[in-house]
Amino acid sequence: MQYKVHITKATLQQLDGQFEAEPGNGHQRDQYLADHQVETFLIVPTKKPESLAPLLGEVDLRRSFRTRVSAKMSKYMECWGADKPFANISESTLAKNIRLTVSVYVEL
Repeated sequence: MQYKVHITKATLQQLDGQFEAEPGNGHQRDQYLADHQVETFLIVPTKKPESLAPLLGEVDLRRSFRTRVSAKMSKYMECWGADKPFANISESTLAKNIRLTVSVYVEL
């Protein structure tokens, strides 16, 4: 099922012709839009690429999309991990900083 996105004229102008649109008649459904004379449009859904349509049925396209999303999520989860405090500081640097900090407190 395809849906249409409802936008204002200002938004349509910002899209700079990247999408096809049809009158949205938002003023007929919403009093605020009517009161403020806001002109609205509906983005027309783009057609599926005709080259893929005969090769893949709609079910196959959905399955392919889910597989790609699943693969990306798996890749993301593999590289995710909790941060370890001070993991990027070598032991010698950490020891040196602790020694300097202790020296300052002792002198005070």
